[in-house]
Amino acid sequence: MNKKIMGLIIANIGLFIMIIPLSMIVMNDIKQTTSISKWLDYQQQHSQKLMKERFLVENLSIQKEIVDVFNPESKTSNQRNKIDMDNIIGNLTIPKFNQSFPLYLNASDEKLSKGVATLEGTPAPVGKIGERPVIAGHRTNYNEISFFFLPELKPGDEIYLSAFDQNFVYRVRDTQTIDQYDFNKLNPEKNVDMITLLTCTHAPQYDKRLIVNATRKYQQKKTRQSINVFTYVFKSNAPWTFKFKRYFPYFLLSVLMIVFIFINTRPLKRAKKSE
Repeated sequence: MNKKIMGLIIANIGLFIMIIPLSMIVMNDIKQTTSISKWLDYQQQHSQKLMKERFLVENLSIQKEIVDVFNPESKTSNQRNKIDMDNIIGNLTIPKFNQSFPLYLNASDEKLSKGVATLEGTPAPVGKIGERPVIAGHRTNYNEISFFFLPELKPGDEIYLSAFDQNFVYRVRDTQTIDQYDFNKLNPEKNVDMITLLTCTHAPQYDKRLIVNATRKYQQKKTRQSINVFTYVFKSNAPWTFKFKRYFPYFLLSVLMIVFIFINTRPLKRAKKSE
């Protein structure tokens, strides 16, 4: 076999090894970012149904022990509720990152592979004073960004939560790193409506939990949607260093695709010239 052809084949194999996972990262990121639009359409069309489901969830008994989805030693309860816990019940949007995630109840590995979910043992995010839903997401997941950027959230940053028929805006109050068994740090606070975002940290053991606490700013009729990549990159107030980090997979994929096209079109041009 011609050495040039063999070299081209090896180069293409190497490029595909990098292009395929990056393509999946980008596609999953776009899918999650645009999930808010689908949810808002569903919310508008099924507002009465969602209101009834919210009333049911508000009256559910919540088990006392929190189940940490990231800890294999934690045991899930067998409690079955009157609504389907496998359905999406809302959407979580972080404008600073231009990220949106489908929201589920009772976190499991399967649900966290598709979005974010409340930890079992914590209440549903229905805006109740004195309750504290804990919403978990993977820091990194196979071919997904997920809660990777969560450490970048600072006090004052906003989080948009849409759940059932309601939409809320929360403001980040503080962040903490806690032990995986330190559930006392997740207790609700009296007279405060707050949510906590949680993900695992302290690689490679992942025996710590990063928590972001946010208190309700106000309730609104319609939640904010994510914006497209170009609008975010060129018009948002986020620092350029973060924008580059946020969309580095997009940038790297674009470069690799250009290289792929370049090295595969050159032989064709040479072949035409030699004819």
